[in-house]
Amino acid sequence: MATLTSPYLAARAELGALGPLPVAAQVALRVAYEISLWSHHARSRRALRALDARLLDDIGMTRAQAERQACKWAWWP
Repeated sequence: MATLTSPYLAARAELGALGPLPVAAQVALRVAYEISLWSHHARSRRALRALDARLLDDIGMTRAQAERQACKWAWWP
């Protein structure tokens, strides 16, 4: 999550340096951030589902735990 937070904060700071952002721009920036976060969750969960038993064991998860995580909606943390 840190990799997604930094670009959001950097973009917000860069845009904010130009002056106060209009409310619509703030909302649009936040929506874009949330969509990118959901996309990251979806990709991560697809990758988790694709791991074999040996790799799951390496990260300390069982197949059932991985499936439970992989079945979550993208907007769920």
